[in-house]
Amino acid sequence: MISNWIHQMLKNRYLFSTLRLAGIRKLSVCGCPQGGVLSPLLWNLVADTLLRQLNNSGFPTYGFADDYLTLLVGMCISTLFDLMQNALQVVEDWCRQYGLSVNPSKTSIVLFTERRNRNGVRPLRLFDSEIDVTEQVKYVGVILDSKLSWTPHIEFRIKKACMAFGQCRRTFGTTWGLKPKNIKWIYTTVVRPILAYGCLVWWQKGEVRTVQSKLGHLQRMCLMAMSGAFSSTPTAALEVPFDVAPLHIHLKQEALSCTYRLRVLGLLEETSVNRSSTHTSLFPLLVNWDKIVLAPSDLTIACNFPYRTFSTKFPSREEWTSGYLERSISDGIVCYTDGSLLEGRAGAGVYSRELRLYQSYSLGRHCTVFQAEIFALMCGVQSALQQHVMGKVIYFCSDSQAAIKALASANSRSKIVIACRTQIEELNSANAVHLLWVPGHSSIAGNELADELARSGASHDFIGPEPAIPISKCWIKLQIHTWAVTQHRQYWNSLESCRQTKLYSAEPSLRVAKYLTNLSKQNCSMLVKALTGHCRLSYHMANIQQADSFACDSCESDYGTSYHLICNCPVFAQLRFRVFGKHLLSETDFRNLNLQDILLFLTRCGKEL
Repeated sequence: MISNWIHQMLKNRYLFSTLRLAGIRKLSVCGCPQGGVLSPLLWNLVADTLLRQLNNSGFPTYGFADDYLTLLVGMCISTLFDLMQNALQVVEDWCRQYGLSVNPSKTSIVLFTERRNRNGVRPLRLFDSEIDVTEQVKYVGVILDSKLSWTPHIEFRIKKACMAFGQCRRTFGTTWGLKPKNIKWIYTTVVRPILAYGCLVWWQKGEVRTVQSKLGHLQRMCLMAMSGAFSSTPTAALEVPFDVAPLHIHLKQEALSCTYRLRVLGLLEETSVNRSSTHTSLFPLLVNWDKIVLAPSDLTIACNFPYRTFSTKFPSREEWTSGYLERSISDGIVCYTDGSLLEGRAGAGVYSRELRLYQSYSLGRHCTVFQAEIFALMCGVQSALQQHVMGKVIYFCSDSQAAIKALASANSRSKIVIACRTQIEELNSANAVHLLWVPGHSSIAGNELADELARSGASHDFIGPEPAIPISKCWIKLQIHTWAVTQHRQYWNSLESCRQTKLYSAEPSLRVAKYLTNLSKQNCSMLVKALTGHCRLSYHMANIQQADSFACDSCESDYGTSYHLICNCPVFAQLRFRVFGKHLLSETDFRNLNLQDILLFLTRCGKEL
């Protein structure tokens, strides 16, 4: 990784110079007029020559579309700038050879160093134009500053995310507009990914408290919009009921997913995995959590299929229940396949009367249902290949639309899907293969037998070392999400504040978050105020100096908190008994209450929160 290399050079007190070339445009190629557009194929052929020339001349260069980055390292500033001038001369010669030009105003030079003495820094020349040394450069959306502090990049990303959320604010207000569920979707799907872009290289900066404060500003703005909470409500008290992890934990989660993907695809240097001083030190953290991530992965580089010879069909349930399809496929070979997940164990089942198949397979605890469905289909195809079936019409019936659509897709990143697709094409070369969707649990005899076989396989432990098949990317993402939830729980328990919120929410809960976000804005706001204690009751109003007394204005026997109102206030004892079944509630009783009952109680008591 580029940033990883720069980090190592800075630690060794090397000087590091970066040249960014952009705005490469056409002058005249093959007689075309100035300002014409190169075709993608011709551009790839021409651009490849620049990369080869610079790298062969000793100037390490990386290219992305029309953006190029040349990296030079050395101990002497003047020598480093002489070498960079030579690299610019190579670019000039290449441009004249192919009739292209580089826009000097879009070209930047950055000197990465921690030294204060910068004697020898001078502007360089490109096409008779001076290029000054800048303090930062933006490359493929990531801002690299001269000390790799990542502060400019984080500030830019936060500003961009805030602007995106600001545009969405037109669709909702405090009491009108989109429901909390829709606002949360906008934040987690649109706004937060804008911030997390490139977090693989700068996630460590999120551990700094000043940066966490800046990140918290963005998250707080979105949480306040979806909850309608009091302005004094702590951000952490809103993150737990809505099951939204603090941003510094979310950034580590995204970086972990990216690190795993790059390592599996062979794009992360093995030599840098164990360096604790770089961003690649994140992967050992995942290994310590669960060493199964070191097992072979089902993820691979995308494989494109130029054509598909077999057919796929998705009949309706009515067609199956009428028996029409069973009569129409009676003259061919029919194979029913199914996958199952039972108590954390996966299994696959295959049944075919014509192929004499009645098999169940145990796939262990690290297999997804999708993989089990594909594995079952592949077992049926392999059996037909081994029996040398030729000149037949073969129907493979599965109740998984996802598996059939994945096999029919023009590309795939799954090794098991690619292997199954290859074998189906091989079988189809001598037969007519059809993949049929069959509705599950519809009393179709063949599918019921396959389902029974799959559940039988899932009920037994896998014999042998796990995993039985390569680990799915979805399974790894689930493990990383589980790790992030654990981190959020530990962070929440370590806080000394948010006393009243902890009375009900001991840890983040997806169940609570789903209920809150599906409410109207008014009801969601009422519940959030009651759970956090930041409301218009006397205790909180006195804390913010908006009331004279801390006592409950109904009974004056205790502090006027929302917990006292719901659990102990004698004025509402009869109402409490009718709603909750008890006149007084303990902290344990309060924690076990349903949010629906709490909302009903608050609505009937008539208190304005």
